[in-house]
Amino acid sequence: MCDVVRARSELRRDAKLIDARGRLLVCAQAPCPSITTVECARWLREVEAALPSIVVSAQDQGVDALDVVLFVDGEEVATKLDGRPVDIDPGDHTLLARHGDATVTEQILVRQGEKNRLVTLSLRPLRPVIAPPERATPEPPPPGAGARRTSVVPYVLAGGGLAAVAVGLTLDAVATGELSTLRHTCAPFCAPSLLHRSQVEMAVGDSLLAVGAATVGVATLAWIRHRRVPRPPTVGPFVVPTPGGGAAGISGRF
Repeated sequence: MCDVVRARSELRRDAKLIDARGRLLVCAQAPCPSITTVECARWLREVEAALPSIVVSAQDQGVDALDVVLFVDGEEVATKLDGRPVDIDPGDHTLLARHGDATVTEQILVRQGEKNRLVTLSLRPLRPVIAPPERATPEPPPPGAGARRTSVVPYVLAGGGLAAVAVGLTLDAVATGELSTLRHTCAPFCAPSLLHRSQVEMAVGDSLLAVGAATVGVATLAWIRHRRVPRPPTVGPFVVPTPGGGAAGISGRF
């Protein structure tokens, strides 16, 4: 029990620091000579400083899993993960975590003196987020097509022209009626103001008729222009026979 010098050397050589710590704990407390217990206590501090430790966490689909059974090199070391460090000998080790029907295995290399190394095990990865299918982008209309369908200029012009024609016809009718009444009642001794008013109404009516008719014509031309489908340009060769020979060239429509 008190002769641990050889055992300490062999255990440290083989990197079995956990076993060395256990024997040194016994040696430091055993009824051994005082010089032996003092040496065992000093060696125990050296072993504890060199003994690595890991802190294992596990995630299941991105969420921390607690009820996880942890195995190190096939030996069960924890039945629940609580965030506390687990002492482990230096070297390569195989970790196995089991949570329900999910199991994960991972190889790690632990270095001597490495304390509280964080090791995160992923039991099951996050489910991929499936993006909704992209809607097909409709092809843009050919240049000018949208303008032909959405232009309201011809209709506005036509409406204004028809309104001017209607007002002009009304004024002409009123003026004609007033002049007819004056001819049958007071001509040729009618008041000049009455005659002048009727003449002005007829002149204004005639002007509105002319402007309205012109506007309707412009609206009609604009509507035809917007409705016309442009023809693609065509180009081609031609040959024309002539006396004593012929002529050739290229013609086209643009």
